[in-house]
Amino acid sequence: MNHGSPVRVALDALRVRACVGLTEEERKRPQNLLCTCTVVLPADYRPEHDTIKNTVDYGELARRIRAVAARTEVKLLERLAWDLGTDVIDVFPAAATVTISLTKSGRVPRCDGARVEVTVSRQDSSRRPQSTADRDPR
Repeated sequence: MNHGSPVRVALDALRVRACVGLTEEERKRPQNLLCTCTVVLPADYRPEHDTIKNTVDYGELARRIRAVAARTEVKLLERLAWDLGTDVIDVFPAAATVTISLTKSGRVPRCDGARVEVTVSRQDSSRRPQSTADRDPR
């Protein structure tokens, strides 16, 4: 068992595009966002075998986050962060918890960006709202 600090796999300032905004005009075109994703591995994780098998491939993690963001249209950054976090939990079995931070620039005068941060655990993903990517378009 790992008695030290938990192992984290992180992507810092990943550039993603998503249709997000309160107004229909904002959601018409994908916007650039910065996404920081931190995946905490289970407490008993140990990298003793030096293989990717029981951890998270950060290249695949980046591809997955970009793909989900690209096909999502939401009003709130909070919702997009939740959808991304629950997707990571669902797709990567080694993820115990996931923290997604999204930064959107240009909306607040004299401010580098507005940011939200959402943490999702494996237990949370079973109580999630229907993902925007899974919704029936009717």
